[in-house]
Amino acid sequence: MPTVSAGRRCQACGKLLPEGSRANRRFCDAACQKAEARRRTGAGGSNRTVSARDRLTVVSGQLAQAETALGQCRGRVADRDREIAWLRAELAEVQRSTARILMGQANDAAGVRARLATATGQLSELRRNWSATAEKLVATAEVTGLRGQLVALQDRHGQLAAKYQELSEAAELAATERQHLQGVVRQWDTLCKRLYKATGGQPAAAVDRDILATWTRFRQAVATGTGNRGRAPVAGPAGGQGAGQEVAR
Repeated sequence: MPTVSAGRRCQACGKLLPEGSRANRRFCDAACQKAEARRRTGAGGSNRTVSARDRLTVVSGQLAQAETALGQCRGRVADRDREIAWLRAELAEVQRSTARILMGQANDAAGVRARLATATGQLSELRRNWSATAEKLVATAEVTGLRGQLVALQDRHGQLAAKYQELSEAAELAATERQHLQGVVRQWDTLCKRLYKATGGQPAAAVDRDILATWTRFRQAVATGTGNRGRAPVAGPAGGQGAGQEVAR
């Protein structure tokens, strides 16, 4: 539907019609349309009174709308003022925080400069005393190494001493047992000689033959181990003479 530009007014109240209204629109709203209809159908002063009353009603409604809009605007302005006040408070707090941070950074920078100056002085002193300190450190390291070696050698010496003591005790025990064993062997050798003489080297019992055979091997081993001194006795019929010669020795 075609529209017209602004500038047209309501035929009842004379208020400008909204922009974009239809071409055939003549009133602001239904109230103005009814007021105009009553004005046309009425007569004389009654029509004028009704028209004025209708216009008053319309104006009162418009005034109420304007007051409502004004209240809303005042509320928005108050909200904006509160927001501005809050933003100002936040800005002030940020400025104070920034000032504190800057002050702290300045103090930290001063402390760092002081520590840097101290460290520089210590470094210079360390460089001046480097040679003597290095020699002391080397000597200390060598002494520490020698002490470690000494401790290791002492531990090794203790282990060897304990092992030597153990071996010495074992050797003494072996010597004692050897002495006892030598006595037993001499007694056994004497008994075997007596058995050989008593039986002429030809015992009848099997156990006696086993004893003489063992004794013969023992005498051969002894003769071989001592440089083949003498001839060892042999078992059997031909061994009687050899055994007798060995017994004679």
